[in-house]
Amino acid sequence: MKKEKLERKLIKEQIKYVSVFGTFEEQGLEFVEKWKKLGKKLSELELTVVVGGDSGSIKDVSFGVVENKGKVIVVKSKIGKEMGYVTKNIPGCLRGVYCDDELMGKNVILFNKSGAYFILPESKNGLGTRSEMLLAIAKIDSFDNYVGNLSKPVIFVGSFWKKMFNDDIKPRLNQKSIKHIYFIQNMSEIEPILLKYAKIKKEYDKKSIPLL
Repeated sequence: MKKEKLERKLIKEQIKYVSVFGTFEEQGLEFVEKWKKLGKKLSELELTVVVGGDSGSIKDVSFGVVENKGKVIVVKSKIGKEMGYVTKNIPGCLRGVYCDDELMGKNVILFNKSGAYFILPESKNGLGTRSEMLLAIAKIDSFDNYVGNLSKPVIFVGSFWKKMFNDDIKPRLNQKSIKHIYFIQNMSEIEPILLKYAKIKKEYDKKSIPLL
């Protein structure tokens, strides 16, 4: 038990935030419960969950976090806020953050702040989740590898993207990038992955030379 507490403490301190990307469209009841379980698991690890809206599958994840007394940040644009897309804050659990730039402002928070990316299935309409998924992978493959950044895990929940990934994306990736991409079926698989990256980040930070 003591080891488990120390490992979760390490995850909390080193990972801190995770981004979850999914559809804004409502899904079936079985998916609602699945995404709530994901939110509950992330809150058990005391991670702050970052999402880009408050409807559909990411809303279900947020509910799972809040029901377990965890923390969620909903990132939106100020333009959306002016149009009435305002997040109802829940003190201590959920709050909306509004960016000046509708695209890049959101992405700075969703991609740069988080220590891991979770990808849920997309909807039949729209390309939002697909573009976020590709951006997460591209960040590892086209940026982190070349500038020496510490890569973050891209975790696909379920097998929705598996065929597309194997057929169209994997053949184009640097081999170093592929090892940071995971497909999971059970929420129990999350903690070992995040623990691995928490340990790597801790060692990486020790070796980093602080700027003067």
